[in-house]
Amino acid sequence: MKSLRLMATMMLLAVFGMVSAQTVVFKETFDKTTGVGGNDGIWNNFVSHDNIQYDGAKWTLTKPKAGNKCIILGTTKYIGKAVTPKINLTGNGTLTFKAGAWDTKTEKTFLRLSITNAELDKTKVDLTKGAFTDYTVQITNVTGPIQITFKSAATKANRFFLDEVVVTSASETPETNITLTIGQSKYASLYYEKQALVVPQGVKAYTYKLNGDKVEVSHTYAAGETIPAGTAVILKGEPNDYSFAFSNETGDVDSENILKGTDSDTLLEADANSYFYKLSLNEAEELSSIGFYWGYTDGAAFTNKAHKAYLKVPKSAEAKFYRFDGETTAIETIQAAQPGANAPMYNVAGQRVSKNYKGVVIQNGRKYVVK
Repeated sequence: MKSLRLMATMMLLAVFGMVSAQTVVFKETFDKTTGVGGNDGIWNNFVSHDNIQYDGAKWTLTKPKAGNKCIILGTTKYIGKAVTPKINLTGNGTLTFKAGAWDTKTEKTFLRLSITNAELDKTKVDLTKGAFTDYTVQITNVTGPIQITFKSAATKANRFFLDEVVVTSASETPETNITLTIGQSKYASLYYEKQALVVPQGVKAYTYKLNGDKVEVSHTYAAGETIPAGTAVILKGEPNDYSFAFSNETGDVDSENILKGTDSDTLLEADANSYFYKLSLNEAEELSSIGFYWGYTDGAAFTNKAHKAYLKVPKSAEAKFYRFDGETTAIETIQAAQPGANAPMYNVAGQRVSKNYKGVVIQNGRKYVVK
């Protein structure tokens, strides 16, 4: 009956996706153990036995007794503890087990869990007196062979029953792509230090170089081409989610690219001779204003977000921001916005206008009304 219950539980879990694509790396049913208590419905006031048998390798037990196809740990005066043999687990895994508490009024019900060379998402569970309960615990950050310990939480009167201990290894499917969202501005930035990526349909990727006081397109990666690992780029496409497939190709490395990036949220190293910029909108958050703006006051170093590109330009360029040319529909050049009255002016649609233009204009990142 007990074996049928275990099989039914595993089948139900598989149907609902909880243990699908997993491999059992350790299982102890204690089915060879003959004694009284637990699976026979008896949970107190019986004579325990010492005939504990294992399906495989021997456990390390403290104050154990043999139950009915299970084991009982602890006494009224002493802590009970059960330690599994070493288990070879690669990657993340899942621990499942059944446990119950001795059924008397004064008995404690908490059970502590611990593990070597890994981490558990639960280290304490509350047991039910007089019944087995199924428990599931996730195992992560495995660095070597593991051993799992089940131990009474209280120093006395904390007897517990243990049964059907199973460890499964997740058969994880390696990642083959990353998904990136291009928003309403139609631009985004991208950087992966160690992974080359294929440009998806509907997207173009650009690197940039400094030409005098202008930042210009240096290289274009069209759909189907590979962005080399460690290459920071600006992306252009219609608002949507795009899948960038991993590539085994090297791709064309652009030695003139001045875009940089980070794989994690990183405080950039300060440089007194350079300004630091991030892809952004102006203070009014107008979509037509998309370009590179100071990420921090006075162009100082800032914390760059994971997998995002940033721009570092010598202060000699004297630009507070670099704005994509509103007169074009593709990225062809970025105009340097110089402080002062001679800086380029744009209307609210992002189109560059002359000094004679009347209406709302944007200059040096600020909005004005010219009458």
